[in-house]
Parts: sequence; structure tokens; C-alpha cells
Amino acid sequence: MAAVTFVNRERADDPCTNFTKLDEWKRSIANTAMKYRICDSYLKSGWYKSISKAGSDMPTECPKGGFRCGTHKPIWLNGSELPCPIGYTSKNGFSPGCKFEECLSVNHKTIDQWQRSTKNVVSAGRICDSDIENGWYRPNSKAGNLMPTKCVHGGFKCGTGKPIWMNGSYPSDGSIVNATACAASYHGCCNISYAIQVKNCSTFYIYNLTRTNGCSQAYCFGSEIPCARGEISETGYTPGCKMDPCNIMNYRLLKGEVKRTSNYTLQQNDKPYDDSDLRDGWYRVESASGNDIVSTPQKINQCGTKYPVWMKGVLPPVHEKIAKRDLCMAMEDGSCQRKLSIQIQNCDKFRVYFLHHLNISFSGYCFGEKYLKIVTMSHNNKIPMK
Repeated sequence: MAAVTFVNRERADDPCTNFTKLDEWKRSIANTAMKYRICDSYLKSGWYKSISKAGSDMPTECPKGGFRCGTHKPIWLNGSELPCPIGYTSKNGFSPGCKFEECLSVNHKTIDQWQRSTKNVVSAGRICDSDIENGWYRPNSKAGNLMPTKCVHGGFKCGTGKPIWMNGSYPSDGSIVNATACAASYHGCCNISYAIQVKNCSTFYIYNLTRTNGCSQAYCFGSEIPCARGEISETGYTPGCKMDPCNIMNYRLLKGEVKRTSNYTLQQNDKPYDDSDLRDGWYRVESASGNDIVSTPQKINQCGTKYPVWMKGVLPPVHEKIAKRDLCMAMEDGSCQRKLSIQIQNCDKFRVYFLHHLNISFSGYCFGEKYLKIVTMSHNNKIPMK
């Protein structure tokens, strides 16, 4: 492989070495002649160095009276410092001492591809770095932002066929180190290599990368992957992924069971709700009578069942996440002899409930407190009326 040559960007963009010479003695503050006035409206923007024997420094005091420097309105420097140009910095942000700084966002590009993670073993849609531009890059992904420093054995990871890892150590704050980037495969850890650089920007690292020779090679960054479908974490990525009760994959839907409302009394010809055969798990309720568990005391034969179950307390706010609440089952004497517990997850626009099967026949959970008038249509068929 041909050696990689790094261009000294700092020197190429240094105004002390890259400037246009300006040799016009008429720009002197002592020149009051107005025969041939100088006009800088046509001057090309950029860095200039005055080499005139009349003097090389711009005046720092006002040329009183005007009509000097070979022009009508002479320009002077109010102060001895100038702001550093874009892409440069100094201790105070002003000259002198402005230097090219790779850590500034204008001087590097961002890579945001979680697929470059070492845990990504999916080879479909392989990433190819044979067409990237040589230069500085900052990885910025929830999967992680560091290039691995150990061999990515076997290849076919990081969303590519030959994942590239860094054979070297990370630098201390503010410094740049040279390192070797190795492409791993089934045939070894470093059959193909590239010269790269790494800079420590205090809170993040940037990498001076070069394009690869083949389209089955890509640089690795990070070691995490998105949570599996139906799971959630603080970042949406590993580690810490767990089942998300709010995901439709993880709850059952109780829909249209309007008689569970606290405003409905069990009728003689009704078949009571019986949650003794309910399957344990997360449930979401969608009903015209209301979607949340009843939080007011109930008597027997309410909520379309003989022994209604209601919640003691209030619904949890969103930030409480999974909350635990106590339940009561109404009995004939009006007491709360049977005490149960429930888990509730506030999903912002709706709630889900982890319901257990009840141990008494013809007992059921109460949901909704809206008033509904049940009108008999024919035989035992009924429809709810708001």
C-alpha cells in the first residue's frame, strides 16, 4: 500500500505564511495628496502584508481631518488585536497567536451512523469508506464515539465486511497522536492498514481518516446497538434496554367493554365480567365510558360485575414511570377485605396496567367513570348511549 501523506493544514492556512504583498507608499498617514485617490472597494478579501518603505503597520489612532493615506476617508485600526478568523483560535479569541484548530466544528465533519458499532453484525447494506474525503471526522452516535483499540475478530461487523479498528493509544487533552488503522477479516487482524491521526478535544475525539482501498472496508465507532423492538432505555440504545409496557407489542387491548364503568349497575339478565380467568399481563383500555381504572369506592354489582375492583390513590404522572398502587375488591358488607396491588405505566397519552387474574369468580376491574345509558335492542343485545 502507498504511504499516506498528511497535508499540514495549519501551515497552509496560516496568514503568517499565506498572504498577499501590498507595496503602496501612498497609503502612509503622512500622504495628504489627493491627486490619485486610493479606493479599496475593489480590494479582494484576504490576508495582506504591507512591505512599503513608508511603513508596514496600520495606525492605531484616528487620522484627524481625513484626506490622508491617499484617500478621502482613511481607515485606521481601533485597537491592537483582531478576532481570529473562522477556523482559528487563541487563548482569548483574538490575535496575535491565532492557530488553526481541528476541534472547531468548521474544521471537521460529523459521522452519525450507529451501524458502525462493533456489536452490529448485520452485513446487509454494507458501509463503504472508499469514497469518503480525507480529513478530520468526529463520530457522534448514541452507539458510541470511540474507535475500538482491539481487533474486531472475524470481520463482518460495524456494518461492513472488513471492520477497521485502531492499533494505538488515545492521546491526552489537546494533543495529536499518529496511529495505525487495521482492517480485520477471517484472515487476520491487520492484513490491510492505514495511517490515521487522533486528537483529544477535551470532551470528544476527532480522527484524521483516509479513504480505504476497498469497498468492503469501513471504520468502526462505538460498541452499542439500538434497543430491540418493544424495548426502551434512556438513550434508546444498549446497555440498559428493557421491555417497554407502552409499546403495542407488549400490551393487550380491552376495547369496547363499556359496562366496566362505575356508573353501570349489574342487571338481572347480564353476564358479569369475570376476571378470574384473565391472563396476567399489561393491558390498555379503550372504552367510550373511560380508559382509566376507577379510583372511587364501589359497591357490589357495580362496573358490570358482582365484586368490582377499584384503585386506592391517584394515577401516576409521566415522570413516575412504572408505579405501584393498592386495589380494593368490594364485598357484600361494603368492606375492603381483599386488598390487591397493581402496576401502572403512564404513557403520556394513555395508561397501561399490569393486571393479575382475580381469585374470586364474577369479580372484575372497574374502568371508566362516564355515565352511560344502556338501551336494550333485542333479547340480550345492548348498545351504549352517551
